[in-house]
Amino acid sequence: MLSTPILTTAFLALVASISAAPSPDPNLASAPLVQVKTYTPSQLAPFLGKTNPGHSINASLAARELESSQEDHLAKRSGVIGADNRVLWTSKDYPYSAIGRISFSSGWKCTGVLVGSRHVATARSCIPLSDTWGARFAPSYYDGERLGGSNVVAAVMLPFFSFPPCGYKDDFAILVLADQIGYERGWFGSKEIYCPGQKNSNGWFHMGYPSDKDNGNRPYRQEAIKLLSCDTCAPGGPLETDADVTGPYGQPGGPLWLLENGERFVYGVATDWNTPGRNYFASGPDFLGAIGAARRDYP
Repeated sequence: MLSTPILTTAFLALVASISAAPSPDPNLASAPLVQVKTYTPSQLAPFLGKTNPGHSINASLAARELESSQEDHLAKRSGVIGADNRVLWTSKDYPYSAIGRISFSSGWKCTGVLVGSRHVATARSCIPLSDTWGARFAPSYYDGERLGGSNVVAAVMLPFFSFPPCGYKDDFAILVLADQIGYERGWFGSKEIYCPGQKNSNGWFHMGYPSDKDNGNRPYRQEAIKLLSCDTCAPGGPLETDADVTGPYGQPGGPLWLLENGERFVYGVATDWNTPGRNYFASGPDFLGAIGAARRDYP
């Protein structure tokens, strides 16, 4: 059993992290209340095992951009494995135009990625506990809305969310925007992990808005991420990686993707769950199925 001082320290850390969250985004003033729709795994079954195609708006963009130099290595902290390999990323070209910040009426903020014309994948743990809330997605957010934004009108998720680590494979939500901004900003394709062939691969990418850097107002990118495990709990998730991810707000919801034959495919989104040496991404059949269902029911 944890001692009282440890519990007190943990509680104070939680209070500090919550109090550090920003006030609501003024752009949310006219945002509607989000309508939540839940699907059971059986309802998602028709979409399992299928690849959802992406939409590239700049096919001539080089497949791999040169990485900016990382001169300052920050001290190790929860979620950062070894040296901090996250790099401030200023590009607003595709695919980075499809990744952005989500602002919630609660004052919380997280990362999201377009996976359809108006469909944004993020972490379910970012969703406010209240039954009434609003949200807004701003692609390529950088100290403000560089490419505009769109309010969230609906959210698709499972009806349950169980305990870590296995439950974190279901820590996802698909937000539906009021506008089809994906046709202007592009969107990622999505796939289900093939664990026997992709476990221990190290060509993964991630991007997000970490709360420990610029208070979640600027995007940071990381490459050469290694997939450490993908079959601990069930086929396809959660994905355990050596990516540098910090929570509890800002970076969760950021995509984990691969570049395959010139196309980007999302396999999961960051959670705020980590254990020594690894961070977890929601993934698996239901994640892919929820994207398919959202794209069908909210075209």
